[in-house]
Amino acid sequence: EDVNTYIKNAISNVGSDVCNKGCHFTEQWRYLEPQFNIHVIHYENLTQEFNELMTKYGYTISLENRRNYARNNASRKDLTLETIELINRVYEKDFTTFGYEMVHTTF
Repeated sequence: EDVNTYIKNAISNVGSDVCNKGCHFTEQWRYLEPQFNIHVIHYENLTQEFNELMTKYGYTISLENRRNYARNNASRKDLTLETIELINRVYEKDFTTFGYEMVHTTF
């Protein structure tokens, strides 16, 4: 199964009662609880943002270096426009809530 077919099948139940909270592909905004002060740390800036958060709260914990060991090298380049549009539609609120830009499929 190629990555596009996998993604289409995997997110077909996202947003339904079956996958409202707890499925692997559940939208991340659904895990936010408005009564709590949530700090989002972006993976691509993990070390810096984690260390800043620890400093803000007076902790002496810090991350040094992070290594990402991927088993495959799938990337955005492997996605079809149809898959990108599906991801944009299903996860639009995640993109806006967490400060990410969607990939534009029209130019």
